[in-house]
Amino acid sequence: MIRPSALVLITLAATASCRKSADGSAKVPDSSSGTTSVDSARTSLTATECTIDGSPLQLPKVTEASGVAFSARTPGVVWTHNDSKKPIVFALSDKGAMLGTVHVTGAEIVNWEDIAVAPCPGGSCLYIGDIGDNHASRSSIAIYRVPEPAPNAKSTDQAEVMHATYPNGPRDAEAIVVLPKGDMFVITKGEDGPSYVYKFPTSFRNGETVTLEWVGHVETNGGVAEEAPKTEQKHGKGSKSGKNGIHDDSDKSGKPSKHAKKQKEIVPGRSRRGDRVTGGGASPDGRWVVLRTHQYVSFFAADEFVSGTARQLLRFDVTALQEPQGEGVAIANDGTLLLVGEGGEKHKPGTFARASCKLPSHS
Repeated sequence: MIRPSALVLITLAATASCRKSADGSAKVPDSSSGTTSVDSARTSLTATECTIDGSPLQLPKVTEASGVAFSARTPGVVWTHNDSKKPIVFALSDKGAMLGTVHVTGAEIVNWEDIAVAPCPGGSCLYIGDIGDNHASRSSIAIYRVPEPAPNAKSTDQAEVMHATYPNGPRDAEAIVVLPKGDMFVITKGEDGPSYVYKFPTSFRNGETVTLEWVGHVETNGGVAEEAPKTEQKHGKGSKSGKNGIHDDSDKSGKPSKHAKKQKEIVPGRSRRGDRVTGGGASPDGRWVVLRTHQYVSFFAADEFVSGTARQLLRFDVTALQEPQGEGVAIANDGTLLLVGEGGEKHKPGTFARASCKLPSHS
C-alpha cells in the first residue's frame, strides 16, 4: 500500500554525466543535449547547466570536512567543520581561503556530519548535526544551535541542543536540511537500506528530546517509496524493544551486536556506495533542497520536500572533481554550489570546490 506521506524522488529520464568544456571546466549538458524534465505535466522545470569553477582547493586544517553552509551574517563567508576531535567550526571565504577557527561553546562532538545556517530568534544561527552513527548504536542524535559568530571570533555564545531518536531504532546519517521556516530534516546515509528521510516534529526546542517522523526514502532509480523501514514494521510502538522501537544494538564495547550485523545484512534495497547520501542543504530563500552523494548532487523543490512528494528534478554529476570522499554541499539563491570532502586518508587535507548552476523557475 502506498503511504500518502511517502517521499517520491524520480530521476531524470536522461541523466547527464559531467563532461569537460573547452575551458577545462565540467558541465552538465543543456536541453539541446537531450536532457528533459521527467514530468512536464507537473513542472515547468527545464534542464539546468552547472559548471565547476576551477579545481578543488585543499583544506589542510579540515581533513575530515563533512558539512558546509553559507553565512547569513557575513556575506562572502562560509562555515565548515571536521566530524571528530574538537567542537570547532572553520570560517572560510566563499573561494575557500581559511579565515578563522571558532570554538562552539558548550557543544560536544560524537560525530558531526553536517551544518546549516538558518533563521533563529537571535537572527541567524548555525545548526550542527551530530548525527553520525557508524555502528547504528546511538540512543539519540543531537542538533546544536548557536547564534552565528563573526568569522574572527574565538568562541560562540553558549550552544543550545535538541536531541532526537528514530522511530525504528538507531541509524547512520550524514545530512541535515534546515529550511527558513524552521522545518528540520535528517537524511540517513543508506548503508542498511535506502536513504531514509525523517522530519523533526517541531521546530528547534532547546533541551527537548523528540521522536523523528518518517517521511519516506530516497529513490535513486525513480519510483515511489512504498513502505517504512523494515525495523519500524518489526519493532513498532508497543513492541518488546520499547516505546517506538528505540533500542541499542551495540554490545558493551560499543561495537554492533550480532543482531545488529544480521539486521543490516537482511535489509533489502541497500543503497550503492555512489548513491549514499553524505550531505544536504537548502537555499536561503527556501526554494531549493539539495542532497549529495560521492558522485552527484540532486535538486528538489523545497515545498515538495516538506510535503513528502518531492521529485528529483535535476542531477549534477560531480565525479569530474575527483574528490577523495565527497561529503558536504551548500546552495545559494543564485545557484552557486559549494562542495567539501574529506581527504580520504589520515591527515590528508580536505577539499573545497565551487560550481555555478543556472537554476530554472519551478512551480
